[in-house]
Amino acid sequence: MKKISAGLALAAALSAPAFASPYPNLDAAIRLCREAERHLHAAPPRFGGHKGQAQQLIHQAIEQLRQAIQFANQHRRQGKNRGKANVNIQGRPNGANVDVNVQGRIP
Repeated sequence: MKKISAGLALAAALSAPAFASPYPNLDAAIRLCREAERHLHAAPPRFGGHKGQAQQLIHQAIEQLRQAIQFANQHRRQGKNRGKANVNIQGRPNGANVDVNVQGRIP
């Protein structure tokens, strides 16, 4: 019984985050985008290229979120523009313009 309890404790410790992220909302957005990618990957290829466009835009969104975190970390350390962050995601699926702007406060 002790071996099972020790194993469960070790598994719980390994699954817990090593540190608390200062940007939990952005981290959650990245996780949700990755989940959306998995769902799109599993979908059949019969959507006239729209599925592929969506996959590209999701990939761009993830990259923008990563850059936003990197930007915030750099400016947080330097003390410049403290408290403000902007993320702009732009795409052009099938000729349509898509603009997503996210603004928020950095802790």
